[in-house]
Amino acid sequence: FTLPCNLAGVGGVSVPAGLSPEGLPLGVQFMARAGADGELLRAARAVEDAKLFSGEPAL
Repeated sequence: FTLPCNLAGVGGVSVPAGLSPEGLPLGVQFMARAGADGELLRAARAVEDAKLFSGEPAL
């Protein structure tokens, strides 16, 4: 759901955040002020690199 961020002129990125107790995929969304794309991507990358979440949904 980053489209509203983009339409508002601010940055938005969604990062996978593991699975719910029911096994459904979850995500975390970051938003940043206009022009702060680098900071936004660094924050998203830090969450991914920390490997705080694991697992894959059953298909």
